Amino acid sequence: MKKVWNSFLISFAMFSKIPVPRADWDKENMKYMICFFPAIGVIIGLLEWGYGWVAMKLDFGSLMRAAGFVLIPLIVTGGIHLDGFLDTVDALILTGGEDVDPSYYNEAPDPMLEEPNPARDTSDYWMMTAALDEDFPTLATCRGMQVMNVVCGGTLYQDLPTQFDSDVQHRDPELVDFTYHDVTIEDGSLLAQIMGAGKLNVNSWHHQGVKTVGEGLTVTARSDDGLVEALEMQDKTFMLGVQFHPEWRVVEGDDSFLPFFTALMDAAK
Repeated sequence: MKKVWNSFLISFAMFSKIPVPRADWDKENMKYMICFFPAIGVIIGLLEWGYGWVAMKLDFGSLMRAAGFVLIPLIVTGGIHLDGFLDTVDALILTGGEDVDPSYYNEAPDPMLEEPNPARDTSDYWMMTAALDEDFPTLATCRGMQVMNVVCGGTLYQDLPTQFDSDVQHRDPELVDFTYHDVTIEDGSLLAQIMGAGKLNVNSWHHQGVKTVGEGLTVTARSDDGLVEALEMQDKTFMLGVQFHPEWRVVEGDDSFLPFFTALMDAAK
């Protein structure tokens, strides 16, 4: 009953911005209690709905339980009316995924470019543009941070192994698991407020990265090779991009990365 109730509420919340209720079992009084928590929108492109929703269940199911938010999948393409999508949620997460089409930053495709997803590009680009315009609380991870940079006029390395000289491994060559490396977080940044300044060990799965930084963005973390690992727009309420995957650290049992999501929820209140 609880599962059916919550599924109905989540579906209803996709079409009406209300405080999202949750059915929790009250053991002491032996009854269900209705609680409220923020709705966090996560972008998926229409053409990737099949595997994208499964991936979100794996990535964010643990977060929904641990941090206390409802996940609302937002599907956006250029062929539908786009106004009002942010009205359905309280905050936004742009996640990892395919390579960004280099036409978005006025470059021709590199031979090492991996296939973009046009629906995802449309979805992410519009949502990030709207979030910046509306000062909407946003966390962008991996590809999401790259989209943030491109929307602000920045460019990307289309393939780090062939375009960026580094001793740091940013993606497993066998594409089996995350690699791990340190980043250095700048003092006084939003990221430092969340995780502390100085060294932080992060997971890594990307072959693209920020080349030139977009207008209005501040670099607030780099890996030891100098690659950008975090971007912020510091005149916004909460506009943070990280090149790593804090959601997977939580899935793997490392709750020290939960503050990314509790901070996002605090900004959404």
